[in-house]
Amino acid sequence: MIAAQQNFRRLPSAELRRAVQCGQSSNPSPCPVSWNHSNADGASLPSTPGNSRATVSTNSVPFPVSTATISSVTPPSGVPGTQVTIVGSGLGAAQGTGGQVWLGMLSGVVQSWSDNQVVAAVVPGAASGNARILQNGVMSNALPFSVNSLLLTSVAPTSGLSGTSVTFTGTGFGPGQGTGGAVWLGSTVGQVVSWSDTQVVAAVAPGALTGVAKIQQNGVWSNAKGFTVPVSGGNTLVPNFVTMIVGETRTLQALTAAGQPATGLTWTSSDPTVVSLSSDDPPLLTALAAGHVTVTAGTATTDVTVIDGGTLPGGALPVGTVLWSNPGNGSGVDYIVPAVPSPNGVADVFAFQTSWVPSYSRTVQAITSDGTTAWTADVSLTYQDLPDFQGGLVVGYDDSIVTLDGITGQRKSTYYTPAGSQVYVQGVHTDGTIFAIESSEDASSVVGIDPATGTRKFSVPLEQYHTYGGGRHHRGRRLSLSVPLASRMVP
Repeated sequence: MIAAQQNFRRLPSAELRRAVQCGQSSNPSPCPVSWNHSNADGASLPSTPGNSRATVSTNSVPFPVSTATISSVTPPSGVPGTQVTIVGSGLGAAQGTGGQVWLGMLSGVVQSWSDNQVVAAVVPGAASGNARILQNGVMSNALPFSVNSLLLTSVAPTSGLSGTSVTFTGTGFGPGQGTGGAVWLGSTVGQVVSWSDTQVVAAVAPGALTGVAKIQQNGVWSNAKGFTVPVSGGNTLVPNFVTMIVGETRTLQALTAAGQPATGLTWTSSDPTVVSLSSDDPPLLTALAAGHVTVTAGTATTDVTVIDGGTLPGGALPVGTVLWSNPGNGSGVDYIVPAVPSPNGVADVFAFQTSWVPSYSRTVQAITSDGTTAWTADVSLTYQDLPDFQGGLVVGYDDSIVTLDGITGQRKSTYYTPAGSQVYVQGVHTDGTIFAIESSEDASSVVGIDPATGTRKFSVPLEQYHTYGGGRHHRGRRLSLSVPLASRMVP
């Protein structure tokens, strides 16, 4: 604050003496001294040895302080993209350089600004919190604001030809389709049949290709699920959903129905100004600008979202952002097992899936850190699976244990139990040794198996073994193996 009056002079000597004498006295009361602004400089006297201070005051001039105050937020909740109107006072005639709107846990995108009303949109990634206005470095009061994120939990069925009715289940879809609601099925917009906040029904459009299923509301897309449009001799693209930051590059993978690389396909980007494709096979994708594109190759598509890192806090994607999605063979992933990092392996995770059409089969895919499929192996009739410390996988059958090579997925070794025995994998040592319990009707033992050759390294009989009721049991203490083990995580 700057005082406009500058004609201030020293306190007259007589008044100064009276103030000092008052301050030195035992009088507990303050010793105010007042004078006209024309003959005083307004400075407070220093503390005196007594119990009191001599205080000096000028005349007072009213000085109002304006602070932003919000009285209402409409609507009090919304999905990303929702326009929210904040009404109040002291918000400022214009946003200026210091004006900011908080909707939930992130700042909103301002649409309009006046002293008593601000309109802003909820940004993607925002979470529930408060609505507030920041103006000239001062934050307003806060009113609750909830962010109803679009969340797609299931799609049924996960495949279908043109005209197939598909049910989307989740939350935050909005009470009605409105003007900003849309459904994506495969490679194009689906035909909406019904719409509610938790369920949308739509039909696959003519000409749709394999891709993803997702919901759009207010310009913001939900998470995506894989959706297959069956075509005889068709191919798939993996990953089928990708998030990139402007400036990043990556490749996709085209696979045949047998899981082998598909080459010679025609690759296209729905918007080359957002994502460009090189002339390689498969091409290199380069993220050029923020937006959404569909990359098509053969009978399948990949949905690509590009984000401008300059709009992100710290330039990093929010925790929980889906970087890629691999649909597997289309039958649905049963569970995944993390791979142990190793120069002898390429997998980031192992994905297991079961198919019943046209007949029963069970496979495992080695998925790399960029979402592509390194290899696929048949593991039908197995009952156990453990990652080893060589980047591969150990799978168990009733009468054998198989190790799968971490680079190729081919069988590296097989251990067969003696006739009439069964074997149960217990763990894998850091040197690769496989520990298992081998049991027959008469005996049981702990065996160590060489992963390279599939031969038995040692066998330790288990005591107090007996059978009854058709089952095999161990009495006494439980088996304890004091070695480093890699164990399967509970899905």
